[in-house]
Amino acid sequence: MGLFNQANILSKCHMYPIKSPYVPVLSIDGPFYKAFRKPEAFQRRNLNTSSHSQNEHLLPEVINGIIAVDKPKGISSTDVVRFFQRLLTRYYKNLPTNDTILPRLMGDRNYSKLTSSFKLPARRVGHGGTLDPMASGVLVIGVGTGTQSLHSFLNEDKVYSVTGRLGYTTDTLDLEGVPSSLTETQHITKELMERILPQFIGTITQEPPRYSAVRVDGKRLYEYARGSSTVKAGTKVEIPIRVVTATKIELVNFWHEEAQIEDRLVTLPHFGLEVHCGKGFYIRSLVRDIGFALNSSAHVRELRRKIQSPFTLDSNAFAISDYLAIDFLKKVIQENNLLLQKSTK
Repeated sequence: MGLFNQANILSKCHMYPIKSPYVPVLSIDGPFYKAFRKPEAFQRRNLNTSSHSQNEHLLPEVINGIIAVDKPKGISSTDVVRFFQRLLTRYYKNLPTNDTILPRLMGDRNYSKLTSSFKLPARRVGHGGTLDPMASGVLVIGVGTGTQSLHSFLNEDKVYSVTGRLGYTTDTLDLEGVPSSLTETQHITKELMERILPQFIGTITQEPPRYSAVRVDGKRLYEYARGSSTVKAGTKVEIPIRVVTATKIELVNFWHEEAQIEDRLVTLPHFGLEVHCGKGFYIRSLVRDIGFALNSSAHVRELRRKIQSPFTLDSNAFAISDYLAIDFLKKVIQENNLLLQKSTK
């Protein structure tokens, strides 16, 4: 047997440990290197084998792309992002995605522990422009590699339908805030509204609301207002003035309506606007400034984003519950890919 007997093989393995997945085989057939083989756990899979193709249908198709959601009132843009993260987690884990799990996907904060431990890159989700919780309408969502193009939607034109109430304002400039004292409104007419609106069309300067996501010294403005673990509530901070653009502001209607204010019933003027604007434009700030221009005060009562180019409520923004059907989600992404290709030409 000479040099390549069993004793020699084992002694050489002991004297010179081999750092590889190969293990010694007690065989004297052939040269020394043939006396070693890979254990089964280290054998590479041949991707062209029939066994792989048979199991291929068990691996979910990776979903990447852009969709548009008709966000309802009462939830934040981040809540919508979390919904799709949880939905995709269930999809990639081959768990059911149907109407029965909608409340869990929308409201169970503990369920985020499951998504945070799931590291598939395709589970990345983001949005292309914040909508306040009290607002509704088009919210662009990026899934997987679609998140890489979300920044481009921030620059797209937007169209809003807004209802404003004159007579008082709030600290958040909408219905959710603490109201201020009443101001005079008897002098305000539809004709006066139409006269002051042109001053807000074009490129103007605007102060963002105190409760907004604008960053100052590394923190959001709403953190200074509400407080956080690092900032005391009500901390004074200089709000940066921004240059924004509105291409069209149309007075759609003007009417008076009763409202319960400070334990008494008062009649206050309301107005409806359609606003076409660009990046960084705050509708709440616009309504506040309209109130100032009328020598009164105002706040947003309702806000709906109708268009975030090229997506519109009428054609390609769907309810969150519609996307529970994964096949529908894939179909919408394919249609939006064609839409985005046409819009970039």
